[in-house]
Amino acid sequence: MPLHLVNHAAAGVNGIVYLVGGHEPHSTCSYLNTLLAYDPTTGAWTTKSPMSIGRDLPGAGVVNGVLCVAGGGTGCGEYSSALEIYNPATDTWTSKQPMSKPRIGLGVGVVSGILYAVGGEVAGPDSIQTVEAYDPVTDTWTPKASLPTPRYGFAVGVVGGILYAVGGTDGSSTLATVEAYDPNTDSWSKKAPLPAPTSTLSVGTVNGVLYAIGGSGSSYPYFTGNVWAYDPANDVWTGKASMPTVRAGLAVAEANGILYALGGLNLTSFPDAPFLATNEAFTPGSKTPLDFVGFLAPIGGTDSSGGSFASPLRTFKMGSTIPVKFAVSCNGSAVLIGLHTLQATKYGNATTFGAPVDATPQDAATTGNQFRLTTDGQWQFNLDTRGTGMSVGTWRFIATLSDGSQHIVWIQLK
Repeated sequence: MPLHLVNHAAAGVNGIVYLVGGHEPHSTCSYLNTLLAYDPTTGAWTTKSPMSIGRDLPGAGVVNGVLCVAGGGTGCGEYSSALEIYNPATDTWTSKQPMSKPRIGLGVGVVSGILYAVGGEVAGPDSIQTVEAYDPVTDTWTPKASLPTPRYGFAVGVVGGILYAVGGTDGSSTLATVEAYDPNTDSWSKKAPLPAPTSTLSVGTVNGVLYAIGGSGSSYPYFTGNVWAYDPANDVWTGKASMPTVRAGLAVAEANGILYALGGLNLTSFPDAPFLATNEAFTPGSKTPLDFVGFLAPIGGTDSSGGSFASPLRTFKMGSTIPVKFAVSCNGSAVLIGLHTLQATKYGNATTFGAPVDATPQDAATTGNQFRLTTDGQWQFNLDTRGTGMSVGTWRFIATLSDGSQHIVWIQLK
């Protein structure tokens, strides 16, 4: 990249990646109106016509081949509601009807030619739940159903006409929350959370899969290179190859089926985290998956028969130790290596759940939340229900294997 940037936005238009706004090192409260274009076929960057104002933490989306940039910070404590639209064909910007609320750190997504501005932070500072929809045909904004969890520093992606709000912070806690908005019903629903709380991340969509990339976690070393893929059909997150450069405050854009991770902050000299000019490309691909044979007794169950909230597969006594076991193979051979982990989430009903917890072992041979290999070639975790902090109710166990695949079984504690 030509510039070292953080808190910028990016989007792909007709195979070209556009990067807009943000700020450079040592430019406190002085934000950029810069627009840069990257052509993946040549590897060349080009400077385009700038916005009318500089913006930090704006939202960006593409509607009918034009780039829309909404909100952002214009100075110390100064928040913008401005909407500007860039036409790549003419290299020109046009100011449009502003949002009702000036804000930064909002999420932006586009469904059926309508631009949605979601959440963010307003002066105070306070995180908000406001959702507005912009119709470029009429140049008007319309209020929509509020985001259930007020937040900023999150990311928004669209898959199959559904808008997903991922991660972020409410100002006091880093969130793993994922909520989905259906424009057809103007309603929100809760989805499987991120594997770990993350804010200042970015997302991109390729072939119906939503990828959450980078960001800042809730514990040291904070900044991350995690790449997680969300499958909307199964409501499951899967780990993918990590980004080589750990960072937060980056932007991600898709062009020709490839995701480009641009700029951000790196932890190597924290608290003086350097601003990056890094551009790394992620190509979603396929690899030989592990063959999950299924959970073994006493739980049992496979991916298709692991129970549900309404019908947990097994019932155990609260305070007991539960042997969670499975077998796995690859190309017909037993898998005897790898890092496989266990996570537990308590559900109040089929769609309401608490924060996921890493399982606690009742086994000196087990490290953290990792399964251990037994002498008979099985993977086992002796789950200490009391030590993990579990309580009476219905729980969903997720075994995450070394290939990133996740396998689910439901149990009940009484």
